[in-house]
Amino acid sequence: MRNNVKWIIELVGKYRGSDFFRNVFHLVSGTTIAQLIPILLQPILRRIYTPADFGAFAIYFNVMSILAVILTLRYEQGIVIAENDVEAANVISLAGMFAFIFSCLIAIILFIFFKNIQILLHFPLTHISWLYFLPLSAFLFSIYDVFNYWLIRKKAFKSSALNKISRRLVEGGVQAFFGFRHNIYGLFFGDIIGNLINVISAIFQVRRKNFTMSFVSRVNLTAVLKRYSHFPKYNLVPTLLNAASLALPLLFINKLFDPIQVGYIDLSRQVLAVPLALISITIGQVLLQRLAQKRNNNLSISQDLKVLFYGLGITAVLEIIIILFFGESLFGIVFGKSWAISGSYSKILVFSYSVKFIMTTLSIAFIALEKIKLIAIWQISYFCAISLLAFVGKITVVQFLGLYVAIELISYSAYFVLLVKTVGKYEKQIAGLKE
Repeated sequence: MRNNVKWIIELVGKYRGSDFFRNVFHLVSGTTIAQLIPILLQPILRRIYTPADFGAFAIYFNVMSILAVILTLRYEQGIVIAENDVEAANVISLAGMFAFIFSCLIAIILFIFFKNIQILLHFPLTHISWLYFLPLSAFLFSIYDVFNYWLIRKKAFKSSALNKISRRLVEGGVQAFFGFRHNIYGLFFGDIIGNLINVISAIFQVRRKNFTMSFVSRVNLTAVLKRYSHFPKYNLVPTLLNAASLALPLLFINKLFDPIQVGYIDLSRQVLAVPLALISITIGQVLLQRLAQKRNNNLSISQDLKVLFYGLGITAVLEIIIILFFGESLFGIVFGKSWAISGSYSKILVFSYSVKFIMTTLSIAFIALEKIKLIAIWQISYFCAISLLAFVGKITVVQFLGLYVAIELISYSAYFVLLVKTVGKYEKQIAGLKE
């Protein structure tokens, strides 16, 4: 343990004054603050909006997240790795064109089959008008992501972090304003206006960072269309499945029960996912660099993973104990008595999120060892397992959550076994090199 503490101190000392450390700090701190803002606003918002309002918004947001994955066909990932700014600018334009075309196509499909889509999603009639704005919301969400990759390319990490923070502040402020005016559309307005402000800000920032449409031409667009075609071929489906795997449980709950239950469970997910979002991102940035460096030098990584596993395990156990003994009381005090049932649901869900918290962090090892195909295979299997929830019969919410957690535990246990075997195989390989 002493050696690992020494390693952390040495690592921080080594990179403290470097561009790498500052870039990671801006990205991680910006993401952390941006994620904390809506969490800190929840005690206020949960008292002025009903569980049904939050349930409808959770359904809307999850569907929008799935659509946003499709719009750009993942071409935006080519912006950072492009050989020069001319090529990167054409990738931005290409991704933006796809986002606009597919948004319009989705809008047409939505208009023609609106009633069928509403029935399929079981979307509450009290909030039905939100569905008309799904294409716009998904377009704004995805187009900002495209511009953000240009900022990352230009190492404008501080600008990227400030965008995330300002977007959340605007979103939260709008939601609180309309909430106090007893407008049930406040959650929706906050999301739309927050995304719009994000895009406007990003447009000014990318122009300041030397982006210009004069770089763009038909010849260049055709070239990058072919050059980065592997992103839609090999990355679109796994990313789509990942987004769907996160969204499907809530959509199934809405279909089987009602938006009120979705609202309760969505709060549980937000609270339980906090350590996953804050700790995993921070550790993952440093861990990936360390493991990749060791792999390049044919050094063992098992000790690093063991120490991390024990630390994450202790954190997960503490979270489980707190939720099991004080869940209902904490949710009732922080968010209001009407939300105590979220604490009850959290007693079931905490096991799933604790395991996910551990494995999401440790899975960085797959990337460091360049075992991307294994991740894709597991993701497809995980999606299929989650999809089985669509075939459950008449059961209670608690029974549904029990089945969901069982699938999660089995899936992530298999993921853990896969990780152990992958690391074990690597350790044998480097041991053979030393002999």
